[in-house]
Amino acid sequence: MTWKSEVLKKKSKKKRPIHVVVTAGPTRAYFDRVRYLSNYSTGALGFHLSRALTKSGIEVLAVVGPTQQPFSKLPLKKLVEVETAEQMAAATLKLCRTFKPDYAIFAAAVLDFKPRKVFSGKVSSQKRNWKIELVPTPKIIDQVGLLYPKIKRIGFKLEWEPRTRNEILRFAQDLLIRKQLHAVCLNFLPQIKGGSHPLWLVTGKGQVKKLLNKDQIAKALANLVTRPEEEGASLNVRGK
Repeated sequence: MTWKSEVLKKKSKKKRPIHVVVTAGPTRAYFDRVRYLSNYSTGALGFHLSRALTKSGIEVLAVVGPTQQPFSKLPLKKLVEVETAEQMAAATLKLCRTFKPDYAIFAAAVLDFKPRKVFSGKVSSQKRNWKIELVPTPKIIDQVGLLYPKIKRIGFKLEWEPRTRNEILRFAQDLLIRKQLHAVCLNFLPQIKGGSHPLWLVTGKGQVKKLLNKDQIAKALANLVTRPEEEGASLNVRGK
């Protein structure tokens, strides 16, 4: 074997880097050309996560809603900036089709509903009342699972009422089974204050972790992606 053919053989055996799609930030749905419906999200968690993943040598494909977080300063494989849930869905599916990622982490706060009708121009403030009908938006995590079942999906679920540990783990198990997820992250809006961001990470293999802030969450998910062999503590649903 010549030196040249040996080099080519080594190059062909080079392992493909892990590719991960990350969705982050909020989405918007317009009532008219001026007013819109949105949800509570700064995109900070998605930014921390994308940064941790890139530091671990992972190729990150980020789909980001309106945010002030400096995603463009990260060494991302791809950054797609969007505004609406439909745009986020289209961009995510295109990245899955093009790059065939190993994982998809759905950290974005996607609107569940949007106005059925978008009014042209600006609706006058002199209007006595304004009735708006809302219709469901696409469930991006479900679309990816249906079209690209080989991609390992990690979902986020933001709730309002905090629950006991027992209830959290049962709820997580239901989501893991019903949506065929690799892992799920559960958090509660009233508990997210300042630098504190309590979150439960539960995997399909039974690993359970309670994390306290965005850095811990980002590090835990980066480890889950890069070192999947470390999964496996038995799922214990006893206690508070």
